[in-house]
Amino acid sequence: MSAAASGASSGPFYGGRSLGQILAVRRRVIGALMMRELTTRFGRSNLGFLWMFFEPLFLGGIVSALHSLRGHGQHGISIFTLSVIGYVPFFMLRAMINRASSAIHSNLSLLYHRDVTLQDICLSRNLIEFVAVCGVLLVFLAAAFWLAGEVPQSPFKIVAALLLMGLLGHGFSMTVAGFAALSEITDRIVHPLTYIMMPISGAFFMVAWLPPSWREPALWIPFVSIHELLRDGQFGDKIVSYYDIPYVLYWILGMNLIGLSTLRYARPRLDLY
Repeated sequence: MSAAASGASSGPFYGGRSLGQILAVRRRVIGALMMRELTTRFGRSNLGFLWMFFEPLFLGGIVSALHSLRGHGQHGISIFTLSVIGYVPFFMLRAMINRASSAIHSNLSLLYHRDVTLQDICLSRNLIEFVAVCGVLLVFLAAAFWLAGEVPQSPFKIVAALLLMGLLGHGFSMTVAGFAALSEITDRIVHPLTYIMMPISGAFFMVAWLPPSWREPALWIPFVSIHELLRDGQFGDKIVSYYDIPYVLYWILGMNLIGLSTLRYARPRLDLY
């Protein structure tokens, strides 16, 4: 039975509310959903909450340490730092997409509250991943400064790259969540695809390392430009970076519109029983 047929509300009710009241409701709903997600995923223990940061910290450290065995990069660039600022943002992207498959079905009971939307559920989960990864990357960059004297050349570019990756990941995750709500096969397809994405995402290679004829095709993948912007923010003139931010913004706009449309299509077709 669909939501409409069961009498459940199909979306938030804003009648008579001012813009300020609407934003306050959205803030409270998303905050409550984030706390529920954290409690469900990690339990009520403070040590459980720490796993939100420890997982990307541990995996990022191990993967980057393995890459650093190749030695030191050109112009004094640390392979460890180069790998960290590539893998950790990709970890956020992969986590957003992979966890989107279960986002709706694990929160179906909440949709009886008229102020809770599918967009809120996706956004609350993605904010958790974004905050965790930003915290972990800050730890790594602080350690690089303390241990090796590596100073980020443009913190603004680093922040901008993280925001772009978060927004693009949010668009993909909404699309995946919508399809997963309609078909269980989505989850089986998405997980392998995120692993296939890793070697072509730009997380572990620089465009400057590629033959000149391969550089433009590499930038057709929006994640490559984001990783290049992040490396430019960390290393500046020490490396040659290639990125196309307007192209990335088109991807972000397109994927978020597709994601919103997918969720809107899926909402009345959900079986809440």
